[in-house]
Amino acid sequence: MRDAELFDSKLTKIDGAGDLGSFILNLVREKQVDSALTSQSKTMNETESTESSGREAPGPSGDAS
Repeated sequence: MRDAELFDSKLTKIDGAGDLGSFILNLVREKQVDSALTSQSKTMNETESTESSGREAPGPSGDAS
């Protein structure tokens, strides 16, 4: 995100760049939201899958439980 903000600030100084910097910044913001939602729903699906199967998630290696 910081890189996109820096890129935007540099592009605004160039004649003819138009709103390219803000366009890229919006793409980065949208992508971050999508990736956060995807990983959150993936974690929730894994939890539901484990609970419905009655199995526990594997513990760390070397765990004697």
